[in-house]
Amino acid sequence: MTSGRAWIAAVAAALMIGAGPTHAAKQEAKPAAKPAPAQAAPAFPTATPGDAAVADVPMADQAFGAYQRGRMQTALKLAIKAAEAGEPASMTLIGLIHEKGEGAPRNPQTAADWYQLAVDRGDAQAMVRLALLKLAGKGIAKDVKAAAALFAQAAERGQPDAAYNLGLMRLSGDQIERDARQARTLFEAAAARGNADAAYALAKVHEGGDGVIADQKQAALWLEKAARAGHVAAEVEFGIALFLGKGVEVDERKGTAWLRAAAIQGNPVAQNRVARLFARGVVLPFDPIEAAKWHTLARAGGVSDVWLDSFVLSLSEQERRLGIRAAQAWKGSLGAASAPQSARDVGGKAEATLPNATTGPEPAAGTGSEPATLPAPASAPAPAPADTAPRGTTAPATDPAPAAAEPTKP
Repeated sequence: MTSGRAWIAAVAAALMIGAGPTHAAKQEAKPAAKPAPAQAAPAFPTATPGDAAVADVPMADQAFGAYQRGRMQTALKLAIKAAEAGEPASMTLIGLIHEKGEGAPRNPQTAADWYQLAVDRGDAQAMVRLALLKLAGKGIAKDVKAAAALFAQAAERGQPDAAYNLGLMRLSGDQIERDARQARTLFEAAAARGNADAAYALAKVHEGGDGVIADQKQAALWLEKAARAGHVAAEVEFGIALFLGKGVEVDERKGTAWLRAAAIQGNPVAQNRVARLFARGVVLPFDPIEAAKWHTLARAGGVSDVWLDSFVLSLSEQERRLGIRAAQAWKGSLGAASAPQSARDVGGKAEATLPNATTGPEPAAGTGSEPATLPAPASAPAPAPADTAPRGTTAPATDPAPAAAEPTKP
């Protein structure tokens, strides 16, 4: 039997010629070590007491640093050296590089092999990444039950994305037993560790009364928590809730601040609501050019509005032109400096997500006597896991960077 170090070196050699860990190498795998909690992305390696083959911490640190700076090939070489010393988080990083095709050819099977090596050594982040591949059937056989089991293992180790994903699966009952109460418990565990999607999920659970008694106040409470954690759909829905007094006291100024915060992050539903506020002079000053600007942006994002169409057509040609130019300038400024993905979009993000307010119902067509307050959003459909990625296999687009001139969140 070869030593663990020699075995990892053989795996690394196989990787360098484009293959994953060999079948023989996998047969010689060490028994799985007792897992330790992992962070939401491949964590900085820590020593395992009593393990003589602990990774060279500075080498692993350099690998993660190179990855974060976009030096993928350097990160891969350094991660292989750290993996040779038995560092599981470095194995997860190697898998991630191959899964995404960054610094190495995209190869989900090779990624899955590396994730499995890290899983065998108790890396919770590897459990999440491997579960996502199995859930989507990306490059490997689709296996929903195996994905759920991996999420459960990682959730037991405190991995919030795993708890969130497993909660979605329990809520939908797709190929595993449906259990709304357990889903709520999992969402609460994930939200307690800072997962904004889980807080949003809890808002929808309390709103719809799935596994709990419907409670609009609790729904609004979780919406606010998700919004304050940066969940854009929650910002939109909480802003509208403040206009309607849905679970909270009416506060149109706070509602406007949340809607503008979401609008400047590119949410077309929020952009539509902000356009209406400018067009009617509600909370915001009447400004036909700003109304035309935000309506143009919302329409480009797929949200149409017959009443705003009529409003913009009633403007002078110069006002319409200025509004379109303002929208183009705003979009151009975002293209010059788009915001980086958040941690929850990069590391083990939920493969399946709740429907959210990134798209929304068209506002009702008006006759010119529209109410001052905003229209209520349609109730969201029941959450269900998707067959694809972070939020699922189809990762959400990066949110644009907020414009400096716009108000911050309340």
